[in-house]
Amino acid sequence: MAVDFQVEGPCDVVQATLTVTALVSKLGPSPGYAPRTVRLQGTVLAEDLTVPGGGDLAHDNVFAVPGDLLVPGTSTLKVQSSAKASSRLWLYRITLDPV
Repeated sequence: MAVDFQVEGPCDVVQATLTVTALVSKLGPSPGYAPRTVRLQGTVLAEDLTVPGGGDLAHDNVFAVPGDLLVPGTSTLKVQSSAKASSRLWLYRITLDPV
């Protein structure tokens, strides 16, 4: 999934907080497995990240985003499920807030 958003310039944010709320579908009675990679402007913020518990409840994964990734104009955030995934990743909410 990719989300494009606009950053008003000039951007004087030193750091931002990215929150991705997601869950992973369970595999019957077993925990689910759907690692994902999160990128902003092509820079990897997390690689092969898994959701704690492997399903049932949505969790907030919080990332510190360096302000230099927030350049004026269009920015792109990508959340990519791994080819190693054996269950589905469900995205509920994505927020990006200045610190």
